[in-house]
Amino acid sequence: MDNEKKPVGGQSPEEAAAEDTAARTEEAQAKDTAAAENTNTSGDQAEAADQPEGSGEAPEQETEAEAPQDGPKISPEVEAAAKQEAAEEEMKKKAQANAPKASRKNIFASSKFKHGGMATAFTAGFIVIVILINVVVSILGERFPSLNIDLTAQSVNTLSEDSIEVVDSVSRPTTITILAPEDSIEQLSYAGMSYSQVANIAERMAERNSNITVQYVDIDANPAFASQYPDDQLATGSVIVETDLRHRVLSISDLFSVSSNYQTGESAYYSQVDGALASAVNQANSEELPVIAFATGHGEMMETSSLEQLLSTNNFEPVTFNMLTDEIPEDTQVIVIASPSTDYTVEEIAKLDAFLNDETKEMNRTLFITFYPAQEELPNLSTFLAEWGMEVSRDMIAESDSSRYIMDPTWIVSDLNTEEVVFNDESTDYGYIVMPQTVPITTLFDGRADVSTYVLAQTGSECYLMDPMTGEASEETGSYNTIVMGQKYFNNVNGSSNLYRANVIVSGSMPMFTSTFLNSSAYGNQQYTLDMMRYATGTTDSNMGVYVQPVQMNAQDITLTGYSVVWLGLGVFTFLPFIVLMIAAIVVYVKRRHL
Repeated sequence: MDNEKKPVGGQSPEEAAAEDTAARTEEAQAKDTAAAENTNTSGDQAEAADQPEGSGEAPEQETEAEAPQDGPKISPEVEAAAKQEAAEEEMKKKAQANAPKASRKNIFASSKFKHGGMATAFTAGFIVIVILINVVVSILGERFPSLNIDLTAQSVNTLSEDSIEVVDSVSRPTTITILAPEDSIEQLSYAGMSYSQVANIAERMAERNSNITVQYVDIDANPAFASQYPDDQLATGSVIVETDLRHRVLSISDLFSVSSNYQTGESAYYSQVDGALASAVNQANSEELPVIAFATGHGEMMETSSLEQLLSTNNFEPVTFNMLTDEIPEDTQVIVIASPSTDYTVEEIAKLDAFLNDETKEMNRTLFITFYPAQEELPNLSTFLAEWGMEVSRDMIAESDSSRYIMDPTWIVSDLNTEEVVFNDESTDYGYIVMPQTVPITTLFDGRADVSTYVLAQTGSECYLMDPMTGEASEETGSYNTIVMGQKYFNNVNGSSNLYRANVIVSGSMPMFTSTFLNSSAYGNQQYTLDMMRYATGTTDSNMGVYVQPVQMNAQDITLTGYSVVWLGLGVFTFLPFIVLMIAAIVVYVKRRHL
């Protein structure tokens, strides 16, 4: 009995129960065998089973045979649990036997590999995406230039509103030819200003209107190209804008300009690419352009290139001619006499008079004359001006009010008279109109016969006159006229009911029309000059032309050499993203491998 209750060898109760069950089964089989051999009578079988030989061993055999019957019975639940436990144990042994082989096959399913592999795959995928985005953006930037962000402080690579209006109105096929190799545009410059602005603006025009195309010609490699334009001075950097009507050539100085202040010695650098290109496109597509003729042959004291350039880029046709030997160019609407140092002959005065009083031409016409202090007496020209109600002195005006001059008392700020004569109906505010070294102009009458006089500009009330040669100043102060106009009208020209004007406009200041004041955005001289010429030609509508506003480029936000720019671009946009990604990948890998 003690052997039945106490587990042997540290076996669990369940294991002991399983062994007891097996022993009982064997004993039952032995009893069945014994019963089959002793088939004589059931009584003999029972007697043989109950009384074995040997009185000492019989009780022990009886005890062993009957012990299972007298001991605890194994329930079906316990038996089932024992079988399940044995089955699980067998499965564990098989799993342990196969574990090394399975581990070798499933190494890629390990936690470390999963985290490290995912990080590597993510990093590689991200690098590929960045490269693809860079390629796509580069392609789109070339195809659609407007997608490129203009990071310049002055927005010199962006179309202005006036330029957009011009580009949108183009209906003729228009070709913009840039005389430079396309692959070297970025390396070209003028006075430190990048020539790439020209390509950027031209490409954006072409993108906006399909009638505009851009092409590049290396004039050094294709010298025969210049033979198509024998009357033009073509050079590397020039731009040709052409339609079936006409072509316009922009020199490098039309696109960029340098202005020097002869008092301070400082130079200012300007870009007028946007306005110059838009104006050239507008001119090439315009049916007609007003002709402004600059008279020569009398030692003109005024340098007119800046004024001619301004007019050319704003839809006027500037030409030059010799007043004594040439006829006045056909269709001329304005004759400019820029401070002559010698007097006009009687024959030349007759030409001017015929030009202004020609009643057969249906157009406005104007004579525009500038003067300068200490200029020689011009008796014939002075007599002619007196007929139009004006007399010009040779003294110089100086300003005593420091708030009404710029830098020097002779650089006076004039007030405009916009009550009687309005050049531009849309705006009469020009800001500061600076008139350096101006002479006073006296009106001889307000109106006589068919001529009326108008004061267009005058000084403040505290000005005085001084001798330009000796510097001697007068004690008397007052207001003086600086721009005066004589005007007459024609009607019934060729049976037309339209009124046409003949104007004689005299400016006492010659320097106000030079580059220092025309190109400076601080003064209103440029816009006033353009509006005056539009009024003089009768083309005051807003569609006449494009206002070319030079953009000063001196103030640079960042100063870098070309070498530095290249390395900055490579470092920031090429190597830096790759380095950042590699560092991120290493950090992720180190973190994951310790999970």
